[in-house]
Amino acid sequence: MKGIAYFLLILTVPLTLYLISGDKVIYYPPDEQHLEAQEELACLGCHGDDEAYPRLDKHPPKDECFICHKPKPTPGNGQ
Repeated sequence: MKGIAYFLLILTVPLTLYLISGDKVIYYPPDEQHLEAQEELACLGCHGDDEAYPRLDKHPPKDECFICHKPKPTPGNGQ
């Protein structure tokens, strides 16, 4: 009986860590402005703190946009 409990614990811990890891892709719209953006400076031109569309307060304090943000998959862009 202890072997089964130990086995379930071994399976539960990695599964729980994976589920709370937060690896999520946030797609940006496939419009001309976003598809032309190839570096973070282009993003911050609109999404910087004092710009027209600032990041939300809950946004992580990193300027590495393309780690989490990807183009939205469409049939034409091969994704």
